[in-house]
Amino acid sequence: MLAEDGCEQYELFQSLDDPDTMVLLERWATQELLEQHMAAEQTRDPAPLQSLIALWAPGTTPTIERSET
Repeated sequence: MLAEDGCEQYELFQSLDDPDTMVLLERWATQELLEQHMAAEQTRDPAPLQSLIALWAPGTTPTIERSET
């Protein structure tokens, strides 16, 4: 991910209070580059991410929330 133009930070954190809560922190140089990344995500093969979710939390559907600052 950091190899993508404009990606300045990409880290995954696990909550100490709730191990089932994970936070992905991304920081992008510009809003335009973030939007390009998000558009590209829509066209990528979802299988690798789905496999990771299945290993981490079998039989569950993750709740995804997005916050911007």
